[in-house]
Amino acid sequence: MTTLTTPARWLDAAWQDAVLGWGRAASLDVGATVTDWTQPHVRPWSTVLRLETARDPLWLKANGDGTRHEARVLALLADLDLPHTPRPLAVDVERGWTLLPDGGPTAREAHGGLLPLDDTVDLLTTYAELQRATEPHVDAFLAAGVDDLRPHRMPGVLTSLLDELARTPPPRGVDVASVARLRSLLPGYVDACAELEAGPVRPALQHDDLHSNNVFQREYVVFDWGDAVVGQPFGTLLASLNSVA
Repeated sequence: MTTLTTPARWLDAAWQDAVLGWGRAASLDVGATVTDWTQPHVRPWSTVLRLETARDPLWLKANGDGTRHEARVLALLADLDLPHTPRPLAVDVERGWTLLPDGGPTAREAHGGLLPLDDTVDLLTTYAELQRATEPHVDAFLAAGVDDLRPHRMPGVLTSLLDELARTPPPRGVDVASVARLRSLLPGYVDACAELEAGPVRPALQHDDLHSNNVFQREYVVFDWGDAVVGQPFGTLLASLNSVA
């Protein structure tokens, strides 16, 4: 198997032969024969292959090294039979490959590119119910490889991030004055995290990139869990409300 980094790995002929061989075999196992394929999505963190069959297309997602755990998370969501989550047809957790049925249009596509506000409220309500259902299983999701960003860990995570940014030269790093200003906010941040930790809302699986193009319109099935963490569930709103805005 090639050791190329992504996204070059996704375009390597040897890698494509391997992933397509797995995808064709997994498709046959569910009674579908692959007749053609395209690769509509190539990103550093993942790629998606559309596998054509005599019926609906199938979708093969391959995760990069930093999000390879998504395959294990999807398998766990299905094993727990949690609502509004995908049901993979096949999963290779070691290589981060997942074969999925076609989910139809996304919520955004179904509404011509802009999800109405009332529908957005319905979507977020459905997602919140899903989050509540994950609360008893946070240890299992942590074991599956998602990051632990529960409130009590966040001050340490922020401190480590500031240390890393201070060591990184521009433009990816942050100047000394800005790092010092951010460090001065740490005491208040520690208090805020402690307040969240002590509050009634428990940690849950947090999608961290929830918007109307990551949800299938049919039954509001939430997909693309590569950025998911275990954390304070309201953190999802940072992405969701930005998308709404």
